[in-house]
Amino acid sequence: LPLALEILNRALVNGARPVGEILRRARGNETTPELDELADALPEIPRGVTETFEISYRALSVEGQKAARLLAELAPDPIPEILLEAVKFFPPKVRAELRGHSFVTGVVGDGVFGAMHRVLASFLREKSRLGGKVVKVEHFGTQRAAHAAAVRAVESVFQHKSDWQDPRNWKLLGRVRPHAEFLGTVSEFGLATLGGWLGVLASAQGDLPGARKIGEQVLGVCRRVLGEEHPETLGSMQNLATTLWSQGDLPGARKIEEQVLDVRRRVLGEEHADTLTAMNNLASTLRDQGDLPGARKIEEQVLDARRRVLGEEHPNTIHSMGNLAHTLWAQGDLAGARKIQEQALDVSRRVLGEEHPDTLTSMNNLAQTLKAQRDLPGARKIQEQVLDIRRRVLGEEHPDTVVSAWNLFRTLSDLKDEKAAKQVFTAYLVPLLERDPATLLPANLRKIQAELQLRSEPQP
Repeated sequence: LPLALEILNRALVNGARPVGEILRRARGNETTPELDELADALPEIPRGVTETFEISYRALSVEGQKAARLLAELAPDPIPEILLEAVKFFPPKVRAELRGHSFVTGVVGDGVFGAMHRVLASFLREKSRLGGKVVKVEHFGTQRAAHAAAVRAVESVFQHKSDWQDPRNWKLLGRVRPHAEFLGTVSEFGLATLGGWLGVLASAQGDLPGARKIGEQVLGVCRRVLGEEHPETLGSMQNLATTLWSQGDLPGARKIEEQVLDVRRRVLGEEHADTLTAMNNLASTLRDQGDLPGARKIEEQVLDARRRVLGEEHPNTIHSMGNLAHTLWAQGDLAGARKIQEQALDVSRRVLGEEHPDTLTSMNNLAQTLKAQRDLPGARKIQEQVLDIRRRVLGEEHPDTVVSAWNLFRTLSDLKDEKAAKQVFTAYLVPLLERDPATLLPANLRKIQAELQLRSEPQP
């Protein structure tokens, strides 16, 4: 009732309806079939409250009504501004209208627009269900237009507005996450569309059990609705396999990846890009299981196909070169690994540029091989270049910068250059020691912190 009184007060202040009309409605002289049906569908909301909601809703402009119905599809959590930016019909005028009529309340700022009360949201969702527009969604049938628009808005944030792999965006995406989770509980369309994004975000943040749970849910929906051979189903299978791999369940990951590869080969052909990606994923798992000859055989096939189909300078070809070099390195063929890594780095610098993440990865891989060959000065030179670029581009506290500092620190320690090692330690690694391990993401930062703590402990 306090919510209804607040909304009613705003309706009076804004001149939504004459007081006489509101009184006539309150006396029951002007009932409507729609309100009767709403009251039956929402027995937890007193009839007078639904009357008040209806009066204020009709006071909104057409654009305001459409925006209110969309926001009602979201979770009762604070609504991030980035979600509004993903939808076309949220200009400043509509935002002011929603807040002016108390459809959205709460503190504004720090990237938050406000929140909609769950009772009001329930009322608006029921209006959409009873008389709102519907749209046809392929494979998932008829959906409320407002619900479909909310799902697409959240999807757009993950796709275009914010890189989920960058830890600097996790706070922002953390505000979007409850809305994605809520939409996934409302419809299979919502789960299938947003579940994959939630899974990869959870995995990137180190929540592997959470990623596995939602991955299994998404895969179940995709198999049931889309079928075993649909691209979305196969993508969901690979996402789940990746999570299993991260959890250390290599046999489980391998089983799924073999199934994906079998379907890709049968449906798409041996040299299709998706087939080659599936081969590459399986090879990585075989390598981690210790089946180096099996991994090498597949990686050589993938590299040969990508060179032939895509060309020597395509980024995917460069990735394949790096993968094969990794396996050769694991087999002890350091000279073979170094030769391929130098070729990959030369192409990456020329095609992608010195500061591209893939170029930096190629530099780091070559440095590790040089270090394994005991060419410590050569490894140091490359690692200093990588650290300088990452510090300049990403900042001193970015996880990739810290990992680069750790790699250089260990090389400097092996070279007995205590002065240079101390400088790197003080500038980049001391702040890492001072942080709570629970806040360190990705997980390899926790491993680095633990090793640093062991190095800092007095030796007996």
